[in-house]
Parts: sequence; C-alpha cells; structure tokens
Amino acid sequence: MRVKSDFVRELLKDNTIPSKRKLSQILFKKHPDLFTSAEDARRTIRYVTGNDGKEKRSIKKIVPWTFTIPNPEPEDFSKVEVNDKRIGILSDIHLPYYDKKALVSAINSIKAFEATTLILNGDIIDCYHLSSFDKDPRNRSFKYELDMLKNFFEDIRKAFPKARILYKIGNHEERYERAILQRIPQLIDLDLVSFENVIKAKDYGVEVIKNKRVIKIGKLNVIHGHEIRAGIISPVNIARGFFLKTKASTLGGHHHRTSEHIEHDLNGDFIGCFSTGCLCGLTPGYMPINSWNHGFALMENYGSDFHVRNLKIINGKVL
Repeated sequence: MRVKSDFVRELLKDNTIPSKRKLSQILFKKHPDLFTSAEDARRTIRYVTGNDGKEKRSIKKIVPWTFTIPNPEPEDFSKVEVNDKRIGILSDIHLPYYDKKALVSAINSIKAFEATTLILNGDIIDCYHLSSFDKDPRNRSFKYELDMLKNFFEDIRKAFPKARILYKIGNHEERYERAILQRIPQLIDLDLVSFENVIKAKDYGVEVIKNKRVIKIGKLNVIHGHEIRAGIISPVNIARGFFLKTKASTLGGHHHRTSEHIEHDLNGDFIGCFSTGCLCGLTPGYMPINSWNHGFALMENYGSDFHVRNLKIINGKVL
C-alpha cells in the first residue's frame, strides 16, 4: 500500500516542476483521496525533504546568556558540625540575672553526664543596657556583665577542662553589634569591637557561632530559637512550632519553656523537636507573670540516631 510520502518522492524526481508550491498543487489535484488540501500536500513535502522546521530547531545554536552585574554577596549559613557522643546544652542564662541554684544544678548534671561538648545556646549574657527597650540606668552596666561572663568562662573551663565549648549567639548577644551599627557604624569592621573579641572567647577556648548558623549534631539541629519567627510558635507547643517550621529534628531555647514534639513521616522515620527551659530568674521586672521554667538538655549522639533528655529543674532539683 502506497502512502503520501511515496507519491511525493516520485514527483520530486521530475526536475521540470518549478517549486514545491507547484508540486503541492499537482499532488492535491492528482490524489484528492490522500491529501485534504494543497497545504496538506505541502506539509508532506516539507517532511520528506527535511524542511519542516524540526531539524533546524534542533541544530539551532543557542548563545549562552549571562548577567553583567557583579556577583552576589556571599552568605555563610553553613552548619557547624559536632561529632561528639555526649553533649550538654544550656541556654538563656541572661547573666547577671541568672538563677544560681538552677545553673549549679545544670552544670553538676552535665559533669556527671561526662559531656565532651558543652553548647552555650544563646542569651548567656543579657546585654541589658544595649537593648532598644526602655532601660533603668540603675541596673548593672554592660562592663559589669562582661566581667561576669569572663568569670563564668573561667568556671566552666575549670568544670570542663577538655571539653569543646561552643557559644551560639542569641538575640540578646546580637544587641552588641546592632548597637554599634546604630550608633557608630564606622567601627563595625574593627576586630576590637567584634563580640567574640570583646568577650575574649579565645582566651578560654570558646568557639563563637554567629549569623544564626545552625549546630548540627548527627540528625539533630540546634538553634537558639530566635531564628524562627515567633508567630508560628507562641500560640502553640513551642517544640511543635519548631517542627512545623523546620520539618527536621530540632532543639532550641529562647522561649524559656520545656516542651517536646515527636512525629514520624510516611517512611516511618521519626522527627523529634525540643525546647529547653531557661536558667535565668523566673520573675523579671519587665514580665514577672509568665509560663517559664528552668531547664537544660543532655544529648547522646549515635550518628544515625540520638537521644535527648530534656530536663526540668524545680527548686534546684533536676527532674
């Protein structure tokens, strides 16, 4: 059985036909049962001769396009890896407004746990006079807070002489560089005024983690908590708020309340989220009525798995 293309190839051998348009008219006239119109015949001719446009499109040279504007500014949001097995996590001490009984209980528990890494998970120092809120000039100065922080470093270094100590910057520590940017921005690039140098972190072997970077311990992500907007967390369980926002196993502080939320996905993999209690006073002058509690966390890292003990402290007793 002959098809359209057979008749096209046969007529193409006739060199007396002046054009493909004329050829299409001849084909339609001779074979109206095969071709619905002269244009139909012309499409068949283009197909047989390889001029239907597809070949041209496939071999068309594409000229690469690129920006001429400068390259984007780099952003370092890489995670800080911790591979140790036993980790103690403290947050929201708010020196000098700390609770001594709760802090001593937490440190003793972490020592008994034999932690090889200690994470100071933000708001260790209050930076009261650097706040944008109303301030009482009678309260302790920023220099007093710095001196107390250095004493605290000395104490924890004695308690954990060989441990890796990481200090993750919280929203209260961020007040320092923000104050410089607002008041004397010309100094921001000087090493002298960087937060880690002002607190003399290197003198005590303390690693400072800035820019809201995440600490990654196996499958658990550690954040301070201010990295996530409060709106999704405040009205509900805080740990569940971490889950809804991160969709990954996450531990944070910032909200001064102990909570947990565990779910598994369709593959049966479990996701655990935790918020830790604070170690500051529970009745601050700016908000004496609240739902805070004292607490801290111990974590065992198994690489592909982990175990978090999200502990509460009541009247100095660890629960």
